[in-house]
Amino acid sequence: MDKLVFDIGMHHGRDTEFYLAKGFRVVAVEANTALAEAALKRFSEQVAAGRLAIEHKALSDQSGLVSFYVNDDKDDWSSLTEDFAARQGTHFRRIEVAGVTLGQLIERHGVPYYLKIDVEGADTLCLRQLSQTDARPAFVSFEAEVGHPERLSEQMGLVERMGYNRFQVINQRLHKRTRPPNPPVEGDYCPRRFDGFCSGLFGMELPDCWLAPDGFHKRLDFLNRWNVNPGDHDDESCSRLSSKLRLVRAVLQMAVGLPMGWYDVHATTAGQISASGRAAC
Repeated sequence: MDKLVFDIGMHHGRDTEFYLAKGFRVVAVEANTALAEAALKRFSEQVAAGRLAIEHKALSDQSGLVSFYVNDDKDDWSSLTEDFAARQGTHFRRIEVAGVTLGQLIERHGVPYYLKIDVEGADTLCLRQLSQTDARPAFVSFEAEVGHPERLSEQMGLVERMGYNRFQVINQRLHKRTRPPNPPVEGDYCPRRFDGFCSGLFGMELPDCWLAPDGFHKRLDFLNRWNVNPGDHDDESCSRLSSKLRLVRAVLQMAVGLPMGWYDVHATTAGQISASGRAAC
């Protein structure tokens, strides 16, 4: 049977499309009603063939109806959290959608080979829920809380306590430079150009070195200190002035070669890397 991928936060389906093209089965979760309905039409053949299950739900701690905030100006900022959806003065509206836990998804569909998490403001919630199950996907990715050391520390504490001990951090702003390897390492070859709305490559196709915890934490400390994301949410102030100042800082950062972007952490185990035949760092 084809390996299973969970796409938690399907958005417009760019990642789901990539996973399907590589020959994986996919469970895609999307709370935004318009996006879920569009995906059901777009991927109707794959759904009918049993290769794709679309869960029109919001990842939540409860299975009843929950509030979800749809950002009409920038739909990738839609979130379970009102403050998150309303950042930088953009327009949003509240809808009600059925909630689902990660444990319920695993019980219904099985343990995924790769768990991709990108649910604005709720990635840590998903990691907490994974830690409360016995399921351990071979590979997990989540949007890292770079710039918020306490939140990032909680995320890393969760994945490390679950037994993950090899990591990469991928700057999503640089996805346009990435190309899938040929011959492929995960699934089938799929020529694809990525953008900032994709999670990109995963598993053993990631281009960088898998770092042990000590080296990886040093990398995260550097990003926490120096990285800037001009579109990021400022907890203290999201005024236009602060946004412009962050943009100016970002340009200066780039000029001197310091990091700028938003990041996914990918996690696996040393055993998984050894089994793949890839040399350790």
